[in-house]
Amino acid sequence: MFLLLNTYTAPLERIDELIPEHRAWVKDHFANGTFLFGGRRLPRTGGFVVAAGDDPDAIAALLADDPLVRHGVVEWHPVHVEAQFTNSETWRALLAEAGAPTEVADHA
Repeated sequence: MFLLLNTYTAPLERIDELIPEHRAWVKDHFANGTFLFGGRRLPRTGGFVVAAGDDPDAIAALLADDPLVRHGVVEWHPVHVEAQFTNSETWRALLAEAGAPTEVADHA
């Protein structure tokens, strides 16, 4: 599993011009199950995604295909992580389905 952080390297006006192309790319990866959830960073300096997978080279290749990368306006920072705990059975099941088995933390 990966925590993917990106940082914009161009003014927001340029980012906004490219967002429709980027979002189409993002939606494709949500549809194929690679991306689990994501969104904007606050303040708006970039974004984040939690992605399924265990292959750093595959993630690097995937990120290189981001339209924002191809236009030279973003830098991605992939962090390889291992999910261990969650607070609910629902999240545990979803993470297990994505290949990240966890355990539900005891609330006591």
